[in-house]
Amino acid sequence: MKKILLLMMLAFVSLGTWAQPSVSFNGSTATITNDGDDYLDLSSNQAGIAAFGAESWAQIKECTTLTFVGKFGSLEGFSKNDYIDPVNYQSSVASTVDFKDAVFQVETRTREIWGNNPDHNYAWELLGTEEYTVYNMTFRWWDNTLTKAITPKDPNAVVTKEMFNPNDNNQLVEVVFCGGTIESFSMDKPMPYLQRVSFPEETVTTTDEVTGETTETVYGVSRIEKGAFRKLLKKENNNQPTNVDMDELQLPGTLTHLGSGAFFECDAFETLVMNPLNGECTIGGDGGSEEEGVFAYCGSLKHATLSEGVLDIGKDMFKECVLLESVRIPTTAREIKAGSFNLCASLHKLVI
Repeated sequence: MKKILLLMMLAFVSLGTWAQPSVSFNGSTATITNDGDDYLDLSSNQAGIAAFGAESWAQIKECTTLTFVGKFGSLEGFSKNDYIDPVNYQSSVASTVDFKDAVFQVETRTREIWGNNPDHNYAWELLGTEEYTVYNMTFRWWDNTLTKAITPKDPNAVVTKEMFNPNDNNQLVEVVFCGGTIESFSMDKPMPYLQRVSFPEETVTTTDEVTGETTETVYGVSRIEKGAFRKLLKKENNNQPTNVDMDELQLPGTLTHLGSGAFFECDAFETLVMNPLNGECTIGGDGGSEEEGVFAYCGSLKHATLSEGVLDIGKDMFKECVLLESVRIPTTAREIKAGSFNLCASLHKLVI
């Protein structure tokens, strides 16, 4: 009987059912790993202690760099408040948070819809409910200390305006966007210490244990939606000098869509480069009025290179980029839409 029980235990372990979260320390860096099939919940101080023990959890909170690997649910336990035990609670002091190899839970939630009902004399009332999905990842638990943020390379990752908190306490200097979709980032509010954003690509090679065949997967941002960085990457914001220091904006070859006004009125870079595309990429077409142009009013832009795979030059794409001198247009472009180079007074070279 003992032998049978031992074999059953080994079988469970080999299947990964009993995989436990772990943490390793290297100086002031903590790498938090969850190899299990379930999303690790760190939504409170108590949850962190239960997962790693009180001593390790306290040490994690003292590290300046946190790296997350595997599946995670809420990380609210890292926030500055714990209402259950506020006296003994220790806030995380991390300045760098790396989610590149983390996968966060996608949740379906329900919200109420309120409005004026014309059937009841336009009274303000509950009109119904709707379901929506949330990619459960945020950097807001480190509002007062975070200087560098690295988003997941997970293709399902979605960066929304709720993930960062642009206020007087925001210390962000650098953000690295590694994958998925960027819905919104700027919220039209300045991030006073922001210096640069980047969009790297990473190629991961995996080997099939049975056949021995290798597969290469390229990770990177796939979509930058309408207005995502609108008025953010600027030399001045609200007539105040900024810290943004980006001579070049380099976009990844993983892009499939670049939304209307995505970099509207961003004048912090002189050169735009799109890396060779892995497929096709649509540009614009999802916005209106003067903010249709993806790079409209980018007042410092001088040179732009668009890669093969770009399907069209969107409406007002480079409108009033007054210093723009040269643009490389790919042979895959089917159309140059109205106003693409309107008021580009310095433009003297188009390469097709």
